[in-house]
Amino acid sequence: MASSNLRLNQGTSAGGPRYREAYPRLNIAAAERAMHDGRTVCVYNRGRRRVGHAECDTRGDEHFLIKYQIIPDMPGLSHERGLALFQFVTSSNSAVGFKRYFLCPACSKQRQSLRFARSWACAECHGLLSRSQVIPASVSSIERLAALKKLVGRGRPLRMHSRTYERTRAELGALEKAVARMPFAVASEDHCRIVEEEWRSLEEDADWQSDLSANWWLPNNW
Repeated sequence: MASSNLRLNQGTSAGGPRYREAYPRLNIAAAERAMHDGRTVCVYNRGRRRVGHAECDTRGDEHFLIKYQIIPDMPGLSHERGLALFQFVTSSNSAVGFKRYFLCPACSKQRQSLRFARSWACAECHGLLSRSQVIPASVSSIERLAALKKLVGRGRPLRMHSRTYERTRAELGALEKAVARMPFAVASEDHCRIVEEEWRSLEEDADWQSDLSANWWLPNNW
C-alpha cells in the first residue's frame, strides 16, 4: 500500500522560507523513542509560540498515522488540520540491527524525516535546503558558539559523557578563536524562523487541548 497524505496540497513552500528548519518535522527515529516512553504528541514551537502539533500512532508493521494541526505564522501558508497515513519500511542490514524509514508520500524514497510545507513530504520534494546553506558561514559560527556556551559554558552537563564533554569544549575553544577574528553578524529576519519539536504525552498536553473535542482534527470540526 502506498503512503497517503489525506490533505496533500500541490506545490511546495512558496510564500515561506526555503530552508527545512523553518517547517514542522516528523522524524521516525525520534517518534519511535518518544512513543516507547508514552509520549505520542509532537508539539511544534517557534520560540515561545506554538505553531502546531501531531498526535502519532502506528498501524501494524508498515503504517504510521498522525492527526495534525499546523498554525503557521508566516505569509502565504494557511491553518491546516487533517489526518495523514505514511508507510514505513524496516532495514535489516543496519549496523544497529534494524532501522526504519518513512516512504515519502511524494517520491516514495526512504527518508528519516518528513516536513510539513503545505503538505507532508521530504525536504527534497519540497525543494528545501539546510539553513546553513542560506545564511553566511560567519552567522553559523556565531550561532554555534552561542549554543556551545549555553551547553557547556558552566561545566559538564548532567549525563553527558566525559569524552563528549571534552570534544565539545575543544570545539568551543576553537570557535571562540575563530569568531574573535570575524565581524559580528546575525541572520536576517527571514532566516530566523526555526521550528523545534517537543514530545509530550496526551496527559502533559491535556491543558492545551481541553477545549477541543476528540475529533478536533477533522476539517468539519474547525
